Amino acid sequence: MKRFWLKSLFLSLVLAVSSLTVLAQDSYRVGEKVEFECNCFGPTQWVKGTIEEDQGGNTYRVRFGNGRYDYQNGVGTTRIRKPGQTAKIANQNALRYQFLDEAAPYRESVFSLMMVHDENLRVGNNKYTPPVRAEDWKKTMSDLAALDNLCKTKYAGMTNDPNSVWKDDLGHLPATWCEIAARRAEYEQGARGLALSFQIGPTKQMYLSKMNEILNDSEPVLSDDYQLLVFEPAKWRVDFTNKSQTAQKGTGAKLPESFFRELEAKAAEVKEFIDQDAPGRTFKMPPYKDATVENFVRGRYATGLKGVQIIKMGMDYTTWKIWKNSLGIPTHQTKRGRALVKVPNRPFCQEQEFVVEKVYTGGGRYGTMKLQGNVGGAGMFMSCN
Repeated sequence: MKRFWLKSLFLSLVLAVSSLTVLAQDSYRVGEKVEFECNCFGPTQWVKGTIEEDQGGNTYRVRFGNGRYDYQNGVGTTRIRKPGQTAKIANQNALRYQFLDEAAPYRESVFSLMMVHDENLRVGNNKYTPPVRAEDWKKTMSDLAALDNLCKTKYAGMTNDPNSVWKDDLGHLPATWCEIAARRAEYEQGARGLALSFQIGPTKQMYLSKMNEILNDSEPVLSDDYQLLVFEPAKWRVDFTNKSQTAQKGTGAKLPESFFRELEAKAAEVKEFIDQDAPGRTFKMPPYKDATVENFVRGRYATGLKGVQIIKMGMDYTTWKIWKNSLGIPTHQTKRGRALVKVPNRPFCQEQEFVVEKVYTGGGRYGTMKLQGNVGGAGMFMSCN
């Protein structure tokens, strides 16, 4: 989560250059005393004037002196306001500056709920996300309670600058800080759900992306995890829910039904694809045999994947492949093979690859056999013939 602090100097400059205008009324009466923005006496400024004529279309002739030509025609309402507004606006700007300085310790907590309040809000070019840890949530809600009290007492009646150019930048919207603080309880549940969605969102996209790859693969291979999702979605739900307990506990939110629904819908497409594709595939028997290696692999299947049936098995090459480091010294040797297996709760047989290795122990000797990875892992579905 991005965190940064707006500097007091920057805020003072922002407030100093902010427009000292407010939105004017839609209409004025002839003879009414006003202030209007003009360069009547040099640099543009707000001066005293009198409405002399309503010229239609929300424009007026405004007189600013007693001379024959001391007036301006076609003055729009954005350049006219009630007398005394300059002092009021100056007071509001001072109040905003004071608030942003005093409320600085609560900025991070305010910003963390910005997307729940209004998804269009930003801070500079950044967007903040809700907390993902329980201790951060505790601090956020405590901060916002303190800020709410400050807003309703010392800064009651404070508004955002209506003419600020930073309409969607929360760093320049002090009254919006107060609104977020006041609505913290209302926003909390949605923010916690949003925090969890940011946690699991990349995982969901990973699953969807991989399943789309499978649907477009001429030789689709599914890992154990994806096989569980495709063929036993209820078990996969339980498994994934258990794996995401840390994220759920930290955010205080539960995985939404929509998360599972979208993934299970895509998994149903993959299952239909496998149902159509697998019957047309057959296992191509590897050309070599090695009884010692094959018996070792069968034993690992028996202990690592309960209920599996090994239909066929063979080796892809007859001799051990030796691997060496940059100095030419052997590090290990491997043999690769493939097996046609029938795994419980899967509708077809599948081809699974295995690699057995021996680590080099020196003196031309190698250690005992072990599998690279575990049995199973991934397979391509096909007929059992």
